[in-house]
Amino acid sequence: MIKLQARQNFGTLEAQNIRKLGYVPVSIHSNGKSVHGSISFKEVSQLFSEENFMIKKLDLELDGNKYKTIINKVEFHPIHLRPISIDFLDLNPSRLANINVPVSFINKDKSPGIKLGGILNPLVRKVEVKVLTSEIPSAIEIDLTGKNSGDSIKLKDVSIPENLRVMKLEPNTTLATIIAPSKPKEQS
Repeated sequence: MIKLQARQNFGTLEAQNIRKLGYVPVSIHSNGKSVHGSISFKEVSQLFSEENFMIKKLDLELDGNKYKTIINKVEFHPIHLRPISIDFLDLNPSRLANINVPVSFINKDKSPGIKLGGILNPLVRKVEVKVLTSEIPSAIEIDLTGKNSGDSIKLKDVSIPENLRVMKLEPNTTLATIIAPSKPKEQS
């Protein structure tokens, strides 16, 4: 359970003051309403170091109210790349949400192209899907079994679970390719 600090004042100046104290302003969006708080930068750093932190379910507490959430959006400072605000989405089990799910490649050892020195070239790292918040997958798996050098893996070739609806990508979108190994240069 991550305990958030309540905040009463809003605006750019207040957000800057919160950041100077080592905290990041946050909002939790729940049932059409938003509540606001802050979280220590130390906790944010620890959270962001975890794999797939953007789709990890988080238990938050603010003013005695408990929320089961995921991160909906993070705004980063353009130069320092530190988070300057975080929006959380309250997970109502019957609610549909657009979520960016990471792509994971499995069975690399069963790809003749990779075994012969080919290089996996992922072109898409995340796929936006519409899904019930109670059914968010940890990743969309792409099976590389039998893939050779020069092969392209398109969205239409990937087995997408029925409970997911892919947003923004067309069926012919190339998700990854396997690049043939370069031939060694001949010495003269």
